[in-house]
Amino acid sequence: MFNLINRKILNIFHFFSKGTMMAYGQTGAGKTFTITGATESYKQRGLVPRGLSQLFKEIEERPEFAITVRYTIQ
Repeated sequence: MFNLINRKILNIFHFFSKGTMMAYGQTGAGKTFTITGATESYKQRGLVPRGLSQLFKEIEERPEFAITVRYTIQ
């Protein structure tokens, strides 16, 4: 799931500097778990923690740029 969705959103960051991850579906379908993951297990982290890790990894790989990261949870 992460490779299909989050990487595309992170690629959008490079061009437009904005992206959104949203889960939509029935009650009890696992939206919150998909987005946030399990807090007890690093291996079961969700899309947001994985996306942030990937984003900061890419920032580290580009020291020639001054990059500011800001996020909002609503």
